[in-house]
Amino acid sequence: MEGGDGEMEVLAVGLDWSSLALSTDPESAQCKGSSLSDRRELTLDEPPQTCWTGMCGYPLLVTQVHVLSAVGLQGQDSNGASDPYVLISCEGEKVRSPVHKDTCSPDFDIKGLFYRKKPKGAIHIEIYNKNVLADSFLGQVTLNSEPNDLQEQHTMHLRDKGNRQNNDLPGTVTVRIITRGALTEI
Repeated sequence: MEGGDGEMEVLAVGLDWSSLALSTDPESAQCKGSSLSDRRELTLDEPPQTCWTGMCGYPLLVTQVHVLSAVGLQGQDSNGASDPYVLISCEGEKVRSPVHKDTCSPDFDIKGLFYRKKPKGAIHIEIYNKNVLADSFLGQVTLNSEPNDLQEQHTMHLRDKGNRQNNDLPGTVTVRIITRGALTEI
């Protein structure tokens, strides 16, 4: 949506400050169980401090996870393709992309903004195939990101669940991740 002076408004999806899905297209940003009415404009630069901040903690880092695309996903549907979507999770908060129909190489282009209390905590990215009865797992990657990381863009092979050796699955995912110590830097 265009603002009055030509600036682009950023829409945010999420029910609290811990995670927000960012999009410049009001039709593209979705979160599990969200609707167009759940979307809000991001108007503050950082989470508010409350009376619970002393007990529950206040975020130390802000991380933007931008899942760009996936390539070579396993075709699980009868037509040899899949209907993939991506789920980004960090510290119990999740952001979900829309489903991309009939493709093994989707351009997800979904961003999640996470205010993190645990700097060493992992960021999980999982890709699923949308089915009528039960969605099927296509692969996952796990990332750690700290403010001093120099490499922002990563292309990684999808992995199966568990800690087994040789658990690569078909496909790669490309992710851009930025972490900053000052909550207003992203």
